[in-house]
Amino acid sequence: MDDEKTIARIKEMETRLDRALESITKMKDTLDEYEPVREDIRQLETYYSSRTWLDDFEADEAGLLPQDLKRGVLSEDGISNMLEEYGELEERLRSENHPEEIKNRQEENNVKQMSDSDDKESAADTETLLLQVRGFLDEEPFYASALSNISALLMNTMPELNWAGFYLMREGRLVVGPFQGKPACIHIEVGRGVCGTAALRDETVVVPDVHRFPGHIACDSASNSEIVIPVHRDGAVAGVLDMDSPLYDRFSGTDRKLLEDVVRIIEENVKWE
Repeated sequence: MDDEKTIARIKEMETRLDRALESITKMKDTLDEYEPVREDIRQLETYYSSRTWLDDFEADEAGLLPQDLKRGVLSEDGISNMLEEYGELEERLRSENHPEEIKNRQEENNVKQMSDSDDKESAADTETLLLQVRGFLDEEPFYASALSNISALLMNTMPELNWAGFYLMREGRLVVGPFQGKPACIHIEVGRGVCGTAALRDETVVVPDVHRFPGHIACDSASNSEIVIPVHRDGAVAGVLDMDSPLYDRFSGTDRKLLEDVVRIIEENVKWE
């Protein structure tokens, strides 16, 4: 195995195998999706990507390789035959065996690309909204001005809302603050309704169906779901951000994170006096 002719043959074989494997990789995404041919593909790929073929080559040089394997694997056209087999499998999948599966796969890929695009747009919209919140507070951190503009921003940015605004702690209970929507309940006791519960627990409360929430206060009969996030001042609850929607289960985990980020920016920058 150390004469120049043999070494040259091995190098030539390796070069041709490298090119073959490159071709295989380009077709593999299509072929490997389908169980009927998956195992055949992997067996072919394993043989040619491992050094097994080199063992066969050495056996052939020593005259020990079975004739049928010699004709199939190490013949002059062995690699070309292997590529033809891959090509035939791919063509068969595309034209005969799995036309619907391929069509469905393409449609799934298109949907995924659209979803990825929507996710990027949503992330950009979220960042823009948070920048606007910061901008309001930078220009005028006084709570009445800032919370008024933030209420208007949320009401006009987030779809399917019928109320967006703040209740603020005053003399031990919540009183209505800056908001957008229909006239609201003026006073809410801590522990009552969704707003009072969020203030009492000092945690975000998301209610998919307000009609099933014990003690719900129906300031607007059109509301069907609600989210409330506590707002803090010096570590204590100073109020809540309240969002209502006429849709059931309107507020997602993404909405929750966005609104909690809004509240965090308010807490870090607002001036209460």
